[in-house]
Amino acid sequence: MRGPARGPGGTARRPVPGTGGPGRAGTGRAPGRLWWPLLVLPLLLAGCTDPATTIAEGSYRNAVALGAGRALADQGVHLTKRLRCVTTSPDDWRTVHTVCTGRATDGRSVRVEGLAERADTATPSERYAISVDGTVLVLTNGL
Repeated sequence: MRGPARGPGGTARRPVPGTGGPGRAGTGRAPGRLWWPLLVLPLLLAGCTDPATTIAEGSYRNAVALGAGRALADQGVHLTKRLRCVTTSPDDWRTVHTVCTGRATDGRSVRVEGLAERADTATPSERYAISVDGTVLVLTNGL
């Protein structure tokens, strides 16, 4: 009776699943190891966007939400939590429209509407209107 196959130095080689025999590199593959990239790769490619744009957009929304919260606090209006903002752009982020919504601690609705022009430059022009229950409380050129 023969013992297990031996590799260099006399160590036993274990069978590689899916190859039908002792470990022989390149003679087969273990089932279920190579199919997952075929499923994951298209999903990753479908969600690809420019990472710099994604980070800049998120930072901008965050800055608007925090700035509007400070402007409201200066007017005596306090928020239950940070405003939720959505940005859109019709022209590849040269012009950015921002809308933020939330609630004041007294239950009133809060809305911020903003427009940034020349947003892709070092000197953008920004305008914001901050409303509480439909009444504009703050008009500003920057937050």
